[in-house]
Amino acid sequence: MDGTMDSNGVEEEENDDVRFWRYIKEGNSSFVIGHKKKHIVYQLWKQDAKDALEKNSRKEECWAKINYIKNCLQPALGSYSSIPKCISVSPHFIDSVSKAFESQRPLKRCHQVIDPYQTSVLCSPNFCFLDNIGQKGRSTLTIELKPKRGYILTHHLPSIEIEDQLVCLFCMQQILKRKRGVWDYTSKYCPIDLFSGVPERMRHALESLFKTPQNNLCIFKDGEIIYPREDKSLPSQDDQEDITMAIQSWFECEEGSLSSDNTRPHVPHTFSKSACIQDVISLVIQALCRSDNASTFQEITQGSSPWIPCLEGQQHGLNHDEEVSSCRLAKDCVLGRILTMQRMDTHGIHVIHKVYQRYMEHLSHYPEQKEGLRITDPCLTSCLTTNVKQRLSDDEISSLPIQECVSLLNAYMMSRTARDCSILITFKPADPSSTMDDDMVSLKEQRFHVACNLVDLDSKLTTKIPYYHKLEQLISETYSSR
Repeated sequence: MDGTMDSNGVEEEENDDVRFWRYIKEGNSSFVIGHKKKHIVYQLWKQDAKDALEKNSRKEECWAKINYIKNCLQPALGSYSSIPKCISVSPHFIDSVSKAFESQRPLKRCHQVIDPYQTSVLCSPNFCFLDNIGQKGRSTLTIELKPKRGYILTHHLPSIEIEDQLVCLFCMQQILKRKRGVWDYTSKYCPIDLFSGVPERMRHALESLFKTPQNNLCIFKDGEIIYPREDKSLPSQDDQEDITMAIQSWFECEEGSLSSDNTRPHVPHTFSKSACIQDVISLVIQALCRSDNASTFQEITQGSSPWIPCLEGQQHGLNHDEEVSSCRLAKDCVLGRILTMQRMDTHGIHVIHKVYQRYMEHLSHYPEQKEGLRITDPCLTSCLTTNVKQRLSDDEISSLPIQECVSLLNAYMMSRTARDCSILITFKPADPSSTMDDDMVSLKEQRFHVACNLVDLDSKLTTKIPYYHKLEQLISETYSSR
């Protein structure tokens, strides 16, 4: 029997049949599945204690995220961000998904429950595919990066000399994660190098991700994860050989491979230096640094932002280049837009925590103003209206106008979104007869279509500011006492 079609061209019976879906990944609050026929993904909601009591349909949360991306993020991120759709699903479908993919879930996530009461989910394109372009029958290769915060706050330092001893938050947090048993190994990746815009530093950062990926690097072939395995341990020799072989085979075309060795590779200790891994890294650097000329971005004014190296990053293999005095990223490339949005936090969590306390104290005295002073105001402009100076004393915070507090908190929460987002970079070999276009990158006389898309663009709850403050204190204390 023929079924009716939804707006994505998928028969509704197929949408509601778990057999047509595959598990992709999950985070703290979401569970992502992809359709096997049509290149779409559903983001399902996970349940917390509050949700279990309220039996929430999640329709309101879906529309809140849609509005957040549309009104706050797209003006700042342009076409790198995509507005999802709100889709209705049946309770039977949610129950079937929960049961069907239980065995595929990582152990550390199995205690989290998919919300059984949701009847609305978010639907987005599956960015691991490039439809209707490129060579027919050729696979796509997608590199997912979770780059984290790409700068070090320096305005609170008493003197410029101390900058030479700075360590970025990501590198400091590695000590705490090892102590807590989150990972069995330490990442050698440093986001400061990736966001430097210097090709050599970016290459070193990406090589480090291949060797020590943790959850900051994921590789997909035709939408299926091929590296790394969801595991706390360092990728094994077999894992390295498998991904090297998979990438090498993806590069193959009628003229042969970009990489010279077509047999199963022997992977030395420096596996990230193998030819095909280096080729992929070259493509990724091109994709990360290319400007998006099609988008009009809302300007986010910043003060002077010198590039400050990370001490741990230098110990991992690169020394500070004295000529690198500022970030070299084009402002309209994907990394440039992320960094610009991250830098909306100009004060750091210690100041923001005091601003939050000031805000909450004001609402305790004037509860009737709560709706008018909502921090979740879905408008980028509301985050850019503040002219507050970077250094704030406790007395100055206590006397800040409450609207300035709201603007600072809005800006900080947007910065948190940019710090936790992921970049999906998808490549597909171009037709040999095609000419070079804006959506292409090239390598060794071959051309590849490329698309960069940002995902995991979740708004952050201001109620978590005390948690963020406590966590950063713990990260700093643990690093100092290592």
